Amino acid sequence: MALFFRLLLLLLPLMAVLQAQPKPNTQPLTIRWYGQGFVYIITSEGDRIAMDPYGETVVDYKFPLRLQADVILISNEADESSAAYRLQGSPQTYRSASALGLNKARGFLFKGVETYCDNKEGDQLGENTVFCFELDGIRFAHLGAIGHPLSPEQRRQIGGVDVLFLPVGNPSVSIADMKKFVVDLDAKIVLPISYATLYNTRLPLRKLDEFLNGATDVQRLESNEFTVSSNTLPATPKIYVLKATP
Repeated sequence: MALFFRLLLLLLPLMAVLQAQPKPNTQPLTIRWYGQGFVYIITSEGDRIAMDPYGETVVDYKFPLRLQADVILISNEADESSAAYRLQGSPQTYRSASALGLNKARGFLFKGVETYCDNKEGDQLGENTVFCFELDGIRFAHLGAIGHPLSPEQRRQIGGVDVLFLPVGNPSVSIADMKKFVVDLDAKIVLPISYATLYNTRLPLRKLDEFLNGATDVQRLESNEFTVSSNTLPATPKIYVLKATP
């Protein structure tokens, strides 16, 4: 009996630590795609993160009216990626090269990783910031308008990813390298963005089918949004094709 109580006294501190650990958030969040590279996330607590909202001069997607945002992430300063002014509310905005490194917004940490919009270290099309972050226990990366394969250091900085927003239409990056992004970053869900449609014909982009050719893990949705939680992520990588509102 005395041995039992001694063991109990030893275990009590460990039990207290385990009880104090926060439980993983398994509530679903919402992911929307409005066209081009514009992705919008609503967390389970209602926080709204907008990435790469498009401007009015290059693409013809219909911009959602009176859309509110709490955080805006801009990967590069091209018109099709940088129209933070079109969102309402009082958002904290992080823009391209000025957002490199760790940033904190609305209690969330966002990391900006230096990349380029071309394969000439930005000499032709300028710099691009890859944003990676975690919301509701899900790890995200938005590659912006990346125009080259990732270096080992860039892969290390981005780390593993659950949901990858992949600009599959960028002709500066081969299809093989696009698919290598998925493998290198260990993505569970791939959301293709920034590919050729009827609403961005002024941009030199390839079509989505070129990336999907041969893929068997494609889920096509008749909507521009879906929900996901940390405990419903697929065990093997899947490509989610959303239907953007023109």
